[in-house]
Amino acid sequence: MACSSLPDLTFGDVSDGGALEGSSGDGPAVPPCVCQTPPAGWTPVNFAPTSRPSCPASETASDLRVIGGDGTPTCTCTCSDVGGGCRTGTFALSLSMEATCGVLPTNASVPVDVASCAPLGTAVSVPAGAFAKIVAPVPTSCTPKAALTTAVTSGRTCEPPKSGTCSADQFCAPTARSGLTSCVARAGSSACPPDFPRRSTVGTGADESKACLGCACGAPAACTGGKVSLYDGSMCKLVGASHGSDVASVCAATSDSNFTATHFKSTPPQGGCSGTTPTAPATPGTLTFTDERTVCCK
Repeated sequence: MACSSLPDLTFGDVSDGGALEGSSGDGPAVPPCVCQTPPAGWTPVNFAPTSRPSCPASETASDLRVIGGDGTPTCTCTCSDVGGGCRTGTFALSLSMEATCGVLPTNASVPVDVASCAPLGTAVSVPAGAFAKIVAPVPTSCTPKAALTTAVTSGRTCEPPKSGTCSADQFCAPTARSGLTSCVARAGSSACPPDFPRRSTVGTGADESKACLGCACGAPAACTGGKVSLYDGSMCKLVGASHGSDVASVCAATSDSNFTATHFKSTPPQGGCSGTTPTAPATPGTLTFTDERTVCCK
């Protein structure tokens, strides 16, 4: 069969019942090779930047790590709690018969972020006329974490073979397939040809360890606020003879008393490192690809 040079044709998807010319399938015939002349120095490929669909048997699959654009990273810096945090530690709960909650108190530890009714580790007596308070945890430091704003993804190219029926500068056009886009590729870092303006930088591996630099955090903000609600039943409800009392960070008389608390809910305090502005933002470093290639799509 004669091979034509038709670089912009779209071809049927042979994965869903289409048959190659001369085969016995019921779908439309697909030529075994349509010659394509890519831009000088480029190879035609089908490309999936964020998935790895199967390639036709005649095409070479390459599993890649991918980032859009020229490979220059963009970065963010976040700060997280070390040594306990406002949403991860425990409240120190104190119950006392006097108004500072400091004289002969009954103490307990209560997790800070439990929205559903949960059992206390040890039942706590809330005597008549009791006062109570909670003390929020204290993060000891903030640790910085730099991360790429645009993640490196796992993708794939399907590359057609050279064909004896095409001229030396041509390839068999890639077979169109679900999840893949018609593109061109070449080794190294290059500007895209005018007809294929959408650029991705790819490689068989990617080293992100030096992609984002300079991230730093200051001291954590104090944990403030929050609430513990104590109940004498497993439903954490105030119905009939059921009891319950809310305890805040300031020592105060309990809203209900003369019961034994067996269950609780809690609302975490605010502060810590999660809302901390980094003292030094993450700046772009070097994102290194193994076997780096440039893929350009229409």
